[in-house]
Amino acid sequence: MPRTSLPSVRAVVDPLALFAGYFLAARLGSAFNVGPESIAAFWAPNSIALAALLRSPRRRWAALVAALSAAELASDLVMGFPALTAAGFATANALEVLVAARLLRSADGCAPTVTVGVAARFALFAVLLAPAVAALLGAAAAVVAGTPYGAAWGRWFVGDALAHLTLTPTILLWLARRPWRAPLRPRRVAEAIALGAGLAIAVGVAFGHHAGESAWPGALYLPLPLLLWAAIRFGTIGASTAVSSVALLALFATRHGLGPFTGASPAHNVLALQLFLVATALPLLALSVFDEDRRRGEARLREARDALEETVAERTAELDRQVAALREGEAKLREAHEVAEQARRAADAANQAKSDFLARMSHDVRTPLNAILGRAWLLERDAGAGPRALGHAAVIRRSGAHVLDLVQDLLELSRIEAGRLELRLATTHLHELASTTGELVRLEADEKGLDLRVDVGAGLPTYVLADEVRLRQVLLNLLGNAVKFTSRGEVVLEVRAARSAVSFAVIDTGAGIAAEELEGVFQPFRQGVSARTARAGVGLGLAISRQLVVLMGGELRVQSELGVGSRFWFELALEVAEAPVLRTSA
Repeated sequence: MPRTSLPSVRAVVDPLALFAGYFLAARLGSAFNVGPESIAAFWAPNSIALAALLRSPRRRWAALVAALSAAELASDLVMGFPALTAAGFATANALEVLVAARLLRSADGCAPTVTVGVAARFALFAVLLAPAVAALLGAAAAVVAGTPYGAAWGRWFVGDALAHLTLTPTILLWLARRPWRAPLRPRRVAEAIALGAGLAIAVGVAFGHHAGESAWPGALYLPLPLLLWAAIRFGTIGASTAVSSVALLALFATRHGLGPFTGASPAHNVLALQLFLVATALPLLALSVFDEDRRRGEARLREARDALEETVAERTAELDRQVAALREGEAKLREAHEVAEQARRAADAANQAKSDFLARMSHDVRTPLNAILGRAWLLERDAGAGPRALGHAAVIRRSGAHVLDLVQDLLELSRIEAGRLELRLATTHLHELASTTGELVRLEADEKGLDLRVDVGAGLPTYVLADEVRLRQVLLNLLGNAVKFTSRGEVVLEVRAARSAVSFAVIDTGAGIAAEELEGVFQPFRQGVSARTARAGVGLGLAISRQLVVLMGGELRVQSELGVGSRFWFELALEVAEAPVLRTSA
């Protein structure tokens, strides 16, 4: 079988429940009908109906209004009212409930959280405006039953306003907050029971005597401290429940001739009782609203303070962690600095030891080597030496010269790495530097059948400030390598103006360098395949040249293709110099 959804069931059950509840409340309302008038002094059914509308969606309001109208009509007919009067009462009550519900729903005057604004809107719409409008029609219907219009309007307005002031908030708050679902706290339950028992006793003392019997003069005010207790300790739900209970008990006692409001005429008794209840309920309910609003404000303030304290604690902890990390980082930095300083001192000491060793070694090697070279030179020029001896002397001279060059390169590299090599800038003639450097390797190039060209471009300054010795050393090394590793073709020295610098390039058509060897070509003691094949040097020339170029403010670069040739070049920002002045003696 198909299951019926819950909303469709409630659409039928809620109007039927409202009809039954409204009808029973209307029948019980006669218990609070003090005097012969047809209008009750406290009309509870409209409180039930208004709560039902406010707790339901608007699409169900029509069915609920129809249910309360039918219940009111049935109750009035059962009580013996004329049909016209019963219809007028039903219409007036439906109008009152509908007006109050519409205004409260539009103005958010029925929120479960009772603030001062919510309470003010509820008092304006439900307690004052809606009963006043409904009383216009209800009083007219009461005239048919024999009640004067003015008295009927006042009785209707005050009775409905009193019910909306006390009972309606009680129903709405209990339905919205559902305190029966909250965890039971024994002390809180015991306090509520004691409060209820105290109110019952206080009302019994205040209204437990018949008309004409003497009573304690202050008995009427006995419930007030207990009502104040309810307002302060239990908030709006406690205050409204306590005030509603006192109002119902007081009306019931007065209906049966008990209490202080039974000595005068019924109309006077009813008005005096209603005014007493209104005067009691208004300040207590207002106090409960203000006190609950204050507690919410304090709770929000505590939450904000706790959140602020938590944030401060988190930020403080984070700051402490950052400070600890910073201190740890500083300690590590100091430790690293000490390690680096020790390493630097060790490196300086090693460099110094290496420099001292190389200096002593070079002296010890060059002294006998110079003697060997000198003897070989003399032997080559000895007219009596035979061809075999001359050949041996040439080998000795070339080998000795090679060893001397190696020692000189080692010393040069050591001085550069130790930072002891300083540039000596002087006025240098660029064109002359290029041409004379080329001439130094021309003889070797001619012996190999190579075309050696020196190409100095236009736009170059004639004189510049440069270390001519070191610059010539770099160019000689590059040209010497180019001639050494080129078997045919040409070797070119290019000097060009490049923006605000001077570009030097050595281009050859030699063996070239493999791509995988280009990265290490400037490293000391590193040689390519072609250099190893040619048995040329130990791999210090390019390393020294690169260090010298860096010292002069440039960077030595290379482009090469195996079997095609190589191009080594660098740029130097050389300051233009004036031509040197030649002085002649008088």
